[in-house]
Amino acid sequence: AICLRMKDWLVEHADEIGKELTWQIGRPIAYSPFEIRRGFNERVNFMCDIAERELADIAIEPKDNFQRFIRREPVGTVLVLAPWNYPWLASVNAVVPAILAGNSVVLKIAPQTPLVAERYAEAFAAAGLPEGVFQFLHIDHDQVAEVVKDSRVAFVAFTGSVAGGHAVQRAASERFIATGLELGGK
Repeated sequence: AICLRMKDWLVEHADEIGKELTWQIGRPIAYSPFEIRRGFNERVNFMCDIAERELADIAIEPKDNFQRFIRREPVGTVLVLAPWNYPWLASVNAVVPAILAGNSVVLKIAPQTPLVAERYAEAFAAAGLPEGVFQFLHIDHDQVAEVVKDSRVAFVAFTGSVAGGHAVQRAASERFIATGLELGGK
């Protein structure tokens, strides 16, 4: 419900957010609000629709005197690293599933689009997400590597360049934490 309210808040403010996106990356104003109204809106609705089913326990074949199942549990804090070119569409694919699965999120958006992270925070606050569950950082690449190495980060979701993916993987390999890497638009 919180993710749906967050999405509704952003859709309601799509014109203003679209103007901000145009200021930040130069996309024609005629298209900017639709990143929220269409793709972002559709993705949040879809993820919320399937969350209960996808996060439910998976029953395993019975065994005498045992109830066996697989349970998906939150990992903790998810660091989301998102690009500038489609900041809402790329970030939603990690931010919303992490929240739906019971994790906290730290979003580091590209320096070209800092207002995206700030708007997420506003929308989640308006939706009633408890304070501290969603946070954002405006930091440089060297600082990102330090955050990835921080023991409080349990998973890193990265969308960006192959070179950036290599840097994330190097930093994460020192801790043996999982990463999700979407590189070079694959």
